[in-house]
Amino acid sequence: MSTVAIIGGTGLLGRATAQELLAHGYEVLSISLPPETAHPLDGVQYVYCDVATASDDELLALLDGVDAVAYAAGADERIAPQAPAAGFFYRANVLPTQRMARLARQAGVTSFVVYGSYFAEFAER
Repeated sequence: MSTVAIIGGTGLLGRATAQELLAHGYEVLSISLPPETAHPLDGVQYVYCDVATASDDELLALLDGVDAVAYAAGADERIAPQAPAAGFFYRANVLPTQRMARLARQAGVTSFVVYGSYFAEFAER
């Protein structure tokens, strides 16, 4: 059975992804910030971790044995940064995603899917 790690697994997209993966027989690991109100799904392993501040070694340990990563974390329309927004969204979304993709490859993960908000694009414009 394949294991999929969802970065941001307690958020809107991450939770829906977890439900779909469980329905298709995958093992699911949710790596996310602690939610204000947790409604855990049966069958999901939850690890509460800030991937932006965790060390490479900590993240590599979490990715050990993971076959695929769904990256559903980052800043979205609920955050209104100071203009211009491009630098903020680059630091909040691009750099952490690049880091996780690099670490996933290093850990032997074979698939990496990035979820994103189109609001980040519009905020830059």
